[in-house]
Amino acid sequence: MDPNKCKLCGGDIEFEPGAKVGVCGCCGSRVKLEPSDNESAGTAAISKEQKSNDARKKSAGKKRKKRLTRVAELALVGVIAGITLFVILKQKPAEDKDLYTFDPDHNYIGQYFSLGHYDSENWWIVLDQVDDKVLLLSKYAICYKAFNDEENDVTWSTCSLRNWLNTEFLTQAFSDEERERIVDTPVHTEDNQQYGTLGGDDTVDKVFLLSLEEVNNYIPEERGRYMFPDEGMSAFWWLRSPGGSPRHAATVGHYGSISNYGCYICSDDNAVRPALWIKLDH
Repeated sequence: MDPNKCKLCGGDIEFEPGAKVGVCGCCGSRVKLEPSDNESAGTAAISKEQKSNDARKKSAGKKRKKRLTRVAELALVGVIAGITLFVILKQKPAEDKDLYTFDPDHNYIGQYFSLGHYDSENWWIVLDQVDDKVLLLSKYAICYKAFNDEENDVTWSTCSLRNWLNTEFLTQAFSDEERERIVDTPVHTEDNQQYGTLGGDDTVDKVFLLSLEEVNNYIPEERGRYMFPDEGMSAFWWLRSPGGSPRHAATVGHYGSISNYGCYICSDDNAVRPALWIKLDH
């Protein structure tokens, strides 16, 4: 049937320009304009293309959201890792045990304690435990000082640093009660096996430096030997063992490596990390 004819009376349908509903000029019936096949196909094609565009936009949005989520996750992991590393390297350990209350069933090795005060509070790590005594090593540098004040051949027994540790430092850093607990320790210093440098005479000290052998024994992993000042990079620190000559002393480097040849004895750039044995109460 002619789409421009009324289905009821056959009269002509009159359409306003652009209108989709016409009026029969004979009976007045309102008739909806039916689109032609071409118009229908065009509309369908437009609808299909629109759906395709919408689908692509939706897919792109999902991918973008996924990428942003992944970036956020990686950033969060980085932040957490950074915070964790900072806490591990910089935190000051809690004093969770009373250093003077000895518990024979407790293993103190690896714990930290606060003992004495030299410029600032001194923190110590327990390296060894024998009966009611523990070996302490300063966690941080107490100062930066030359191994010997004068340019001459020395060993641990004759160096100025040993004298300073057992006089000025011992007096200023510890109270009378704390000094009474510090044990007189027989100290033997081995010759340097690589360079043949003599280790010198045996001594009896309250405060001393670790030797090459003791560092390897008590702190076998390099990362455990890092010594961080309050701020900045890790530092070199002195050992009491002789270095590559009678005017050098062995050291531990920035990243925990041991130098058998060591540093020049008059260098005042190296950190001092004293060690001592202290007796605990029963």
